[in-house]
Formats: sequence, structure tokens, C-alpha cells
Amino acid sequence: MTMELIRDLAVMEPQCEFVLLTSDKSHDELAALNAPNVRRKLTRVTSRAESGAISLGKRLLARFPMGVRVRLAALYFKLIRQRRRSAGPMELLEADLLFCPFTAPYYHHSTIPTVSVVYDLQYRSYPQFFTSEELYHREQTLQDACRLADEIVCISEYVRESVLKHASVDPARVHTIHIQLPQRLPMVEPEISASLLAKLSLEANAFLLYPANFWPHKNHEMLLTAFGMYRARNPASGLKLVCTGTPGSRRDYIIEAASRMGLGPWVIFSGYLRNEEFAALMKECFAVIYPSLYEGFGMPIVEAMVARKPVLCSRVASIPEIAADAAIYFDPKRPTEIVSAIEDIVSNPGLVAELIDKGVARAQQFFNPMRMASQYWSVFERATDNNRCEESLSGVFHDRWCSELINISYGPNPGSRELHITLRAPAWLPRQVEVQDHCSGQSLKLKKGQFIHMTRTLGSGGGRIRFDLSPAFQPAYLGMGEDQRMVTCKIECCQIVNNSGETRNLLQAETHIEV
Repeated sequence: MTMELIRDLAVMEPQCEFVLLTSDKSHDELAALNAPNVRRKLTRVTSRAESGAISLGKRLLARFPMGVRVRLAALYFKLIRQRRRSAGPMELLEADLLFCPFTAPYYHHSTIPTVSVVYDLQYRSYPQFFTSEELYHREQTLQDACRLADEIVCISEYVRESVLKHASVDPARVHTIHIQLPQRLPMVEPEISASLLAKLSLEANAFLLYPANFWPHKNHEMLLTAFGMYRARNPASGLKLVCTGTPGSRRDYIIEAASRMGLGPWVIFSGYLRNEEFAALMKECFAVIYPSLYEGFGMPIVEAMVARKPVLCSRVASIPEIAADAAIYFDPKRPTEIVSAIEDIVSNPGLVAELIDKGVARAQQFFNPMRMASQYWSVFERATDNNRCEESLSGVFHDRWCSELINISYGPNPGSRELHITLRAPAWLPRQVEVQDHCSGQSLKLKKGQFIHMTRTLGSGGGRIRFDLSPAFQPAYLGMGEDQRMVTCKIECCQIVNNSGETRNLLQAETHIEV
């Protein structure tokens, strides 16, 4: 999606220069994106010694208790963020905008508008699928994006609602732009299809296809259970199940599970497939089945519709938003519902034809990459238009705990105005809080059990004021309940007062909650 977006933006806006900040791991590969107005800049080189140190550090980290690992991981990611920001490529490039298509605003600078993309919050719905370090990193990345980015793009409305639920961010700054791609899968010669089917012992139109890697949320165990039940209820059926996905320990586990369930001859594990091979399976399958527990979008569903295949899928997360009425739905945690969906599609040719027609029509909604590029460009323009800013506050949770960065935006006003902000440090905080004002360069110390009040005069135009707060801490790891957020201090007042005495309160109208 990101590569397609860069290509289309470069064509759509030839007067704009796009600079790709790359690491040594991707720099050469991204040469394919070079264009008259697209160039690469290598900003990150990992030495062999550094790679070895990171590998050794991970092995040593595993020996510590979980609480210690999380605190060490927090320190590591903080150092990484500081290192990348200190590199200053945005200042050197004199950039007008920083676009972060992989969420993390590593190179954020306070004077340069930033746009971040959020793809999913799976770790919030299924924390059991992640290590404690991964949970911390993903949460920190989300909060960094919500604090630092002027605008946030989500790939589905479901993801947008999740972001608004789990982060302190102005809803007006969070936008939904669906993935739009042209036909990604190539046309396949009959000889390729025939060769692949013979290699996998498959017959055309006689197998279900599950295109997914073997991550836990893809729910292969429940699919095997349901398919075993289907086989038991329909022993004369010749229908097989094909699971794509790269080799690995979890794939080995799923293969062993299928064998133990007596499904060995009926469940085919194709391994990693080239685009041509995957397109051949999609072309020759009877239907695509998709029992995933979580999706931020679900591109294989759209690909199945483009290939004129009926879709059986989960009724969870973003999937109904993408598939709409062009699928048979089931609860992915109830194998009986999965079995019923399979039986419905096998026994009802009219239903198959109806789903194919609806799928082809639905897929057209996700088939216009230039529309996607235009929508992103509109967000870029919004981020760089300081004068359109309305009064808003971000970086503050509903109970008035502050994160590590407070953002205050304000729009143009002909009269004089002042910003009044009051912060408080509860007496039991681990240590005093340092408050850094980006605009004035002033640094203040907020001592435990005390308040500080700050007043800033605002100009007639729109703008932003940002305060850095440090250090942050997690109450849960200090034995203070289950609060996993990274917080710093409390905010008691945040108001914009104009010359007539009219006051605009930027704090959410929530009950004051002590933690």
C-alpha cells in the first residue's frame, strides 16, 4: 500500500519532492520508487557489531523478571526515539511535512507537521498474542503517534474508533482512508495453474483457500476444528482446505495438529507462494474462507472478490466493514457456525452466484489508488495549514493524567488572547517532573506535591504550543493498580482567554478522578 501510494502521489503532485528516509536494510530495494521527484536518503545504518549487541541484549533480557524487562524495554525505546530525533534529517531537508506510513513518528520535529498511519490495535484486543515487551512497544508507538502527529490516518473506520477509544486524541484529527489498490495479482497462464494444482494434489473448484500467515490471531486451530466437523458430517465430500503461509514453528504446529485430527489428506499446506502461484490458487479455488479473529482491513477479502470467488468470513473487527453484504459471516470462535457457512456455500449454487456478483460490485470500492492518493494529499494539506487550527488539546487522558507530550492547537483570532495552563504533581509521584516548552525553550521543574501555572500570549494567527513532560511512569509497575499507561502528572486547567474575558476550556468535561 505504501509503495503504491508513493508512486501515485509522485504522479499526482509532480511539483512536490518526496524524500524517502531509508535504512540500510531497505535502501536498495526502494530504488524501484526513484522518479524525477522521488529520491531516497539513507538515514540509518546498522553495523554488524550493533546487530550483535542487539541480539545479545535480547537473550540477556529474557533472563529478567517480566516487570524488569518492561522497564528496560521502555528505556531502550526511549533512547532509540531520542537518537533518531537528534539525527535531525527533517531540519536538514527543510521539509514541509513528515509522513510516517508505519505509524512511529521517529523523526518528528516540533516545527514540522506530521501525519501518521495506524493499521490496527490488535494488541489491545488480544494481548495474549504478544510478549510484554511487544505490548509496551506497540502501545508506546500508538501514543507517540497520537501525541506528535498533527493528523492520523486509519485504514478502516473500525481502527479509527479503536484509536479514539484507547488514546487521547481529538477526533477531528483522526481520518479513515480505506486501502485502494489496483489488481495486485497477475493474470495466470493455464499451464501455471495446472502445474500447481498437480503439485499440491488439488482439483480446480474443489478446495477452500485460507490465505494467511500462521499468526495466532489468524485462528487456524478453530478452522481445523470446524473443517474436521464438516468432514465428519459430510464424509462423501471431496472438498479440501488449502492454507498458504511461510514456514516456521507455528506452521509446523498447525500441520501436526491437522495430522493428529486425521485431516492430513484433506488439508494442504502450500508454503510461501510467489504472486503468480498465489493468483493461480485464488483463481482455481471454490471459495475463500477467512476465520481471522482480528483485521485492521482484510485485503485478501477484497482480492477474493476481484477474483470472483465467494467469501466466508468472520463477523469481527473491520471485516464486516470491508465485505459488507458480499459474504457469508460466522462467529470465528464457534466452529458450528463455520461448518454451517461451508455447508451453505457447497449446497447452494444460487447463493454462490449471488455472492460473486455482490463481491465484484463491492471490490470496486477499493479499486482506485489515485482516489486514495488524493485523500492522503487532502490530509497532508490539512496538516500543513496552520490557520485552519481550532482550539484543541491532546496528550491528556479523560481523567486528566498527562502523557509525555501535550499539544495545544488554536485557530486565528483578530484580538489578543492568552493560554492558561496549570499542572499538578501528586505527592506520591516517583520523582519531580520536568516541563519543557517547545516554543519558548523554557524549562520548569514540577516538584512532587506542587502546582505550576503557565501563561502564554497567543498571536493573531493559528498555531500550536507543545510541552514535553518527563519522566513518564506506568502505575501498574509501581504496584498502583492495573493502569498500564505511560503518564507524567495531572492537568488542572487549560484555558484560552480572549481580551473580552471570554474563556474557552480545552479540558474534557470529565469527572476529576484520582489514581
